[in-house]
Amino acid sequence: MGSEEVPQPKSSEEMKRDLTLSEERLEQVVAQDIVVPLLKYLDGKKGKYAISKETGFYVEMIRKREQKRQRRHTNSCEMRRPTVCM
Repeated sequence: MGSEEVPQPKSSEEMKRDLTLSEERLEQVVAQDIVVPLLKYLDGKKGKYAISKETGFYVEMIRKREQKRQRRHTNSCEMRRPTVCM
């Protein structure tokens, strides 16, 4: 017979390391299963909720909205009683 090596049982350190590696692989797989669909979903929403990077964009948007509200209020007052609203 030849010199066959008898497999030695793994030490507790080797078993812990193997377990840790398999846990890490499992975490990676789970993370991919969760994160990838989430990123695809968010990419689809990106266009809908994109905000302009222009300086003052938000201020200008609010200013225009307030001007529209003021015009609507003024127009509705003129239709009712001009002296009461002013």
